[in-house]
Amino acid sequence: MAESLWGEEFAIQTPQKTKQLLNKLATPKVNTVEKKIKSKSVSIEDKLDLIRTNVYSILGKYEDDTLVIRTKEEFKNYIDVAIQNGVIAVDTETNNSLDPITCMIMGLCLYTPHMKNVYIPINHTDLDGNRLEDQLTEMDLAEELPRLNQIKIIMHNAKFDYEVIKCTCGVDLDFYWDTLIGVRILDENEKSAGLKQQYISKIDSSIEKYSIEHLFEGISYAIVSPELFALYAATDSFMTYKLYEYQKSQFDKPGNERLVSLFHDIEMPVAKVAADMELTGVCIDTEYAKRLSTKYHKKLEDLNNIISQELHKYDDKIASWRRTPEAQVRSVNASGKEGKSKSEQLQDPVVLTSPMQLAILLYDVLQIKTVDKKNPRGTGEDILNKIDIPLCKLILEQRGLLKLINTYIDKIPTCISPKDGRLHAKFNTIGADTGRFSSSDPNLQNIPSSEHSIRMMFTASPGCVLIGSDFSQQEPRLLASYSGDTNMINAYQEGKDLYATIAASVYHNNYEDNREFYPDGTMNPEGKKRRSNCKSLLLGLMYGRGVSSIADQIHGSIQEAQKITDDFFNSFPKVKEWISKTEQDAQVNGYVEDLWGRRRRLPDLQLPQFTIEMKSSYSDFNPLLHTQGLYNNTTNRLKESYLDRLSKCRNKYDVDKIKQEASQEGIIIHDNGGYISQAKRQCVNARIQGGAASMSKRAMILVHNDEELRNLGFKLLIAVHDELIGECPIENKEEAKSRLSYLMIESAKPECKVPMKCDADDFSSWYLDVYEADLQQEYSELLSSGKSSNDAMTILIEEHSECTEEQLRSMIA
Repeated sequence: MAESLWGEEFAIQTPQKTKQLLNKLATPKVNTVEKKIKSKSVSIEDKLDLIRTNVYSILGKYEDDTLVIRTKEEFKNYIDVAIQNGVIAVDTETNNSLDPITCMIMGLCLYTPHMKNVYIPINHTDLDGNRLEDQLTEMDLAEELPRLNQIKIIMHNAKFDYEVIKCTCGVDLDFYWDTLIGVRILDENEKSAGLKQQYISKIDSSIEKYSIEHLFEGISYAIVSPELFALYAATDSFMTYKLYEYQKSQFDKPGNERLVSLFHDIEMPVAKVAADMELTGVCIDTEYAKRLSTKYHKKLEDLNNIISQELHKYDDKIASWRRTPEAQVRSVNASGKEGKSKSEQLQDPVVLTSPMQLAILLYDVLQIKTVDKKNPRGTGEDILNKIDIPLCKLILEQRGLLKLINTYIDKIPTCISPKDGRLHAKFNTIGADTGRFSSSDPNLQNIPSSEHSIRMMFTASPGCVLIGSDFSQQEPRLLASYSGDTNMINAYQEGKDLYATIAASVYHNNYEDNREFYPDGTMNPEGKKRRSNCKSLLLGLMYGRGVSSIADQIHGSIQEAQKITDDFFNSFPKVKEWISKTEQDAQVNGYVEDLWGRRRRLPDLQLPQFTIEMKSSYSDFNPLLHTQGLYNNTTNRLKESYLDRLSKCRNKYDVDKIKQEASQEGIIIHDNGGYISQAKRQCVNARIQGGAASMSKRAMILVHNDEELRNLGFKLLIAVHDELIGECPIENKEEAKSRLSYLMIESAKPECKVPMKCDADDFSSWYLDVYEADLQQEYSELLSSGKSSNDAMTILIEEHSECTEEQLRSMIA
């Protein structure tokens, strides 16, 4: 608030419409320079001249602070100064490539305090592709860079620069600080962790935000002169160093000691683990992948034929609807121009992959009643699941097949590197706000767990075997440790199944009555169902689900879900106490922490239930004062009156009534209840999932650095949630399995009070053991149905064409 010349209080606020107008005026629709650079009629020489002019107009002021190093002596001297300073920021530039495995390093950027920003050209060329003279080489870098391992090396997105330097120069740099990771640890809610945006936001908000990447579009970096390119590239290392200084000052604040430990003991070490995993890569069985692709494309073709037949049943209805007045009504856009009628929009045959055409078919032609009030003409998965007609089920099946084919089955083989014939997936160590890994090219984290045949593409190297180990019930064990519930802890210490233990308390029966099998080996269907219900309940509570969601999970009524929930909390009261305390602490602090100090900031928890603002319109805007919606003492008292009345409301009807009344007086009331509830649901999940992420990362670090595993030839390849997969020579598999599980269990100590359990296995292909078990079960069922062994095998060969007949017979044997 500020005091005006007229004595009243007012809030200075730029109207959103005005901001949009100013931004529009400030951003021309067509950039003439960019247009010329993209033009095929402009020569490459002229394009470079345009780039030079524009780069110097934006960054020419930094020329005196930038140094291009062209000799080994200058390079050595700069490294000497950096060693004296004890710190250096490093950034790499490649030949327009984001693939460290196949890229060429074009230049190196360095900065150490009290020195100039340095750019070292390595592989710049003339327009004919001839390498320029007066540059250093990869060998020159390899001679000097190892000296930096005795000081602190700072990078932004260190994993990438580390991989580029290792692949091109053969140097293994021990980076100390990654400012990209620092951003996410200090505040995972940051909108952008990009270097320039962070520098402007945290270091110097006065500098102009610039972007010249578009100037180089379609231009090889290598043909840009080193002096020109240095103006842009060399400042990155300087900004990285300044961002490091800022982040260090934030980490050093009182109360952040656990964050510091998380950053240095978990996040920085695991970044290097992930980098080495990416560089190692994994083998892909390309012949198997081709057979799998053929199988799924045939399934899609068959399904499309079925869908066409089902759609054909509606031909008469569609034809009849096209003759109705409603079908002929044309849409009108904002400028008053008529568009196509609904009948014209609905093609023949209907394109079911078009949300618009599908909506017309469902809601206009077939007159399906709306199943989602918020999205009355929706065609999403949740909505189609609620529409009980065969066509919707077929469409959902089609979407599922297309996703599998496009995202995994046909995608994975295209990710194989031409350099070594291996797949090098990219791992983002802080891909989720809770700290969990994410991956891309391909996304290994999201391969559907039921699609074992997809994972079978991943195989061991010749002479090796894949070894996988996962944490058994990692998240429930963490819940037991967090809550300190003795019944849950005792179940794990005694080696019992937690879900069966919970079921015994909830259903008031014996532990054995809630297992899938009785002690004598006979099936126990009711026990399996009770155990499954309690598993869904516990996972639901950990994921912040409400009673209605838990009811869906157990396929029961809300009343049944509520009773199971109540019985659970009565039997395990400390869990309920812990959940309540977690939510209360989050409301006070604005964040929750996992066992190792990882924070999940939930600022919405600290929002008031209601916020009030004055209505605004463009006519309210005063161009002289640049203000809108004058606030005075009278309006403040009015707002306080409404807040007082809202605090006494008993239901949504009362709130809506007051909101309507306020609207008539020019006041907008925002109900923040939805944001608060959403943040509240994340509290428990953030601590559980965050703890699991931290534990898995600790395990990766232990495994990667273990000398015994290294001597066994074990290499870590893949990390998917609670599972670690690596490979080693076949002859060492038993020792490697034992050691891998041991280290994973040790990673939880001493912070987690509940003993962890890890199950390790070896296989020639990922999930081969599960695939074989499923196949054998399928074979047994065919025999039980009366099929002969030959007929059963014929059916399996036809249905599992991704495998050869020889492979299938060996799995059944």
